[in-house]
Amino acid sequence: DRSDLTIVGHAAGTRGYMSPEQAAGRRNLTIHSDIFSLGVTLYHLAARKHPFQNNQGQIGLVSAPPLSGQRPDFPVALTSLIDQMLAVVAARRPSNLQARFQQALRS
Repeated sequence: DRSDLTIVGHAAGTRGYMSPEQAAGRRNLTIHSDIFSLGVTLYHLAARKHPFQNNQGQIGLVSAPPLSGQRPDFPVALTSLIDQMLAVVAARRPSNLQARFQQALRS
């Protein structure tokens, strides 16, 4: 209930987990923004390091290194899905995650 945690006119969130469009200050975010943030979280959990490490200010300007290079023991379908979730362009991120995760985990 603290009013000093958010500043009017600024994006709320942790910069390293914001989608490129959210970090750019866009107001009409879609589910694709949340998918990017979830992708960052899943990558971080799987690789045990942030996908952009010390370059978090570069989110949206550079692509994350492929998760398969960090976790070759993971199923290719799963690392590929997480990599797709981190696409710089929102329209290139998957929409139906439930079906995609079920498919990836079966492979």
